[in-house]
Amino acid sequence: MRTSCLTRTIVALVGLALASGCGGDEGVGDPVEAYSVLQIESTFDVQGDFGDSGLGKLLDMFRDMSDHDEDPGRFVVEKVIEKIPAPLRWAAEPFEAVLGAEVNDQLDALVPGAGDEIQAIAGALSDRARKFAIRSVLDVGLDAKGRKTGTHRIETIIQVFKEARLELPATELGDKLAPATRIPITLGAGEFEISEHRLKFPAGTMLSRALPRLVIPGVLGKVIESAALIARWFACADTAAKVAEKLDDPRAGAIAMTACASASKSISDQIEERLAKIDEEGRLRLEGSADEEGEGTYPAGGWRGAFRIDKEVEASIDPQRNTFSTQEQMATQ
Repeated sequence: MRTSCLTRTIVALVGLALASGCGGDEGVGDPVEAYSVLQIESTFDVQGDFGDSGLGKLLDMFRDMSDHDEDPGRFVVEKVIEKIPAPLRWAAEPFEAVLGAEVNDQLDALVPGAGDEIQAIAGALSDRARKFAIRSVLDVGLDAKGRKTGTHRIETIIQVFKEARLELPATELGDKLAPATRIPITLGAGEFEISEHRLKFPAGTMLSRALPRLVIPGVLGKVIESAALIARWFACADTAAKVAEKLDDPRAGAIAMTACASASKSISDQIEERLAKIDEEGRLRLEGSADEEGEGTYPAGGWRGAFRIDKEVEASIDPQRNTFSTQEQMATQ
């Protein structure tokens, strides 16, 4: 009798676990029969504050380069003096404010409106993190119980800035993308529902590609790598010459030249490092719905959920600003 009761208890517990979707099953099993393949065109306009994220820190750095009347000259001199070894650094520090103003005058002559350039690039980069499009595929099948189960995978990430368009296909993004599987789907009888699921989303790679190929050309009117752009803003030869003149020591100029090149490279490296780090936590949590208008035809719907750009930083996704349209690619008879 005891064995029988124990057996019944174990069976009941196993049944409860299976019914509740234990082990990652969200209510549907693996597909055993094809149903349809849907192409989804999604447009995102994410709202939220990314201030505490890696992206926020990157934008803060751009802001530091341009938020003073004597920037970027003041910022450049500050970074150069930080890297000059003592005792030359001690000799240069009292001249930091004067040097910053003088270097800024030189930079303004060499690169007119550099501060405005920096602010425009920072603003465009922030917008590109929030406004993007995705072309994806929802592969719908039937599980062993006849329930519709989907696999959602991103095929292309699309960025648009001014008149330019950048498409990043899955072949370029590689293992930075991963499909979401076993998604319960409601399809038919006037309804179209895609249950909540999570997609790995390489926001950092998207931004690192967009910066030299879309944002910088859109602001400057020409293609230039971010490292070369930072070097242009730092104008190391002129900065070093001004340090040598102010300290009345040619050796100071040579040391400042090395320090300026190091500071310039450090800033460009930080840009790439912070963008790359965003990929580690980048996720889209999505749940979508639309009303079916006819067999195989679906109107524009909306996504609900969140865009995670850092471990503890999420921005809300609401269906009014984040929409999709769905088209049936193939149907299995």
